[in-house]
Amino acid sequence: MKKKILLLILLLFSISGIAQKDFYFIYKNVYKTDYPLERQSIVKYNEKDNLVVYKELMSSTKHKTELNQVIQEDNNITVRSNYIDLYVINNLGKINFTKKYGFNSIVNVTDSVFFKWQLINEKKDINGFECFKALANFRGRTWEAWYCPKIAVNYGPWKFWGLPGLIFEVYDTNKIYNFYLTKIEKELDIDIEYPNQYKLITLKELVLNEQQEGVLENLDRNVKVEINFVRKSPELIYEWEEQKK
Repeated sequence: MKKKILLLILLLFSISGIAQKDFYFIYKNVYKTDYPLERQSIVKYNEKDNLVVYKELMSSTKHKTELNQVIQEDNNITVRSNYIDLYVINNLGKINFTKKYGFNSIVNVTDSVFFKWQLINEKKDINGFECFKALANFRGRTWEAWYCPKIAVNYGPWKFWGLPGLIFEVYDTNKIYNFYLTKIEKELDIDIEYPNQYKLITLKELVLNEQQEGVLENLDRNVKVEINFVRKSPELIYEWEEQKK
């Protein structure tokens, strides 16, 4: 059944002049972190505007909801931070996503993402489709992707984009964060629309706030400590942090 659905969508993409506005790409997200979980995610592709709206669906799988875990030893504090993106809008690397901010707020965060993909002369069959391999280093991790040139959509799940075909699989080389395409639909019962408009901040503002949230305000001002911030997310280091090195 899965293969028939994919073949149908391939046919639609290959015929010119079809007035198809939206397609839905369904992925399975497998996170092998300290708090392992599996979720379903949906990429809504708008053919006319060439953009996607990505939504990760919550499930009954156990997951860590706290933003920060704080471990204090002597004068050193280690902060481990988790996050879950509610929505991601991707228009050729111009990213806008919603995020919990502080204790009770939701904000819209702007980001700019570019993947320097290395196309590898290696291929494999995924659900009857010939897919090709690509590699990219992005914000502290090396990612391996498998894309299908016969489906002319240069997006994938989360923030991934920029390959000459739809991404069927993508995961970091340690296979901690894994995304697998499971099916493609023309219609869904669930609404995947643009998120509400909230206060707009930059990614850097968000990250700097998360580094301090729940930590600095609880410290005695007269106490000097060294804070080590450890991210527990797909992104380990950002561009402005790399520039400091």
